[in-house]
Amino acid sequence: MAGAVVTGIGLVGPLGRTAVELYDALCDGRCGVTAPPVDHPLAGVVEAAASGPPIDPASVLPRVEARVVDRSVVMALR
Repeated sequence: MAGAVVTGIGLVGPLGRTAVELYDALCDGRCGVTAPPVDHPLAGVVEAAASGPPIDPASVLPRVEARVVDRSVVMALR
């Protein structure tokens, strides 16, 4: 027997960090896919990309842990 438990709604994406921000962006017709900034490692390699907004790791983790965890962990905790 398989099951699932929903514990909350959350997201981090190119259109925002909350469900409300995403909904508002979609209603406004905004698109999260853009050309990467010139200082991005993919600049010149790809024409378009969608990346999440910057997140300060120290906002979700203790300072020592924030320095060593991967960005995906920070996004999941956010």
